[in-house]
Amino acid sequence: GLHENTYILTDEGPRSLHDIYLRNDGICNVWMEDKFIKSKVYKITRNTFLNIYLSNGYTIKCMDCNNIALRDKCVDAGELKEGDILKDYKLPK
Repeated sequence: GLHENTYILTDEGPRSLHDIYLRNDGICNVWMEDKFIKSKVYKITRNTFLNIYLSNGYTIKCMDCNNIALRDKCVDAGELKEGDILKDYKLPK
C-alpha cells in the first residue's frame, strides 16, 4: 500500500490515490512499465510509512512492506539502502 496522498500516473494524468479511491469505486487505468493497466485502489489502515527520496527530487511515500523494483531484483521498501538504483521505466507519450 501507498499513502493516500501519493500520486500515480493514470490515463487521466497524475491523480492521488485518495481521489481515485473516492471516484469510480477505486477503479482506474494505471501506467505500468510500458502500458496502462486497469487497477483498483483499496483503502487500508497502517501507520508504518517510509519516505524514499529519489535523485530527481521526487519522494515516494510507501509502507515498509511495499515491493520496490531495483535494476537487478525486487526488495521490500524497508530493505532499501542508500545508493540503490530503481529499475528504468518509460513514460507514455
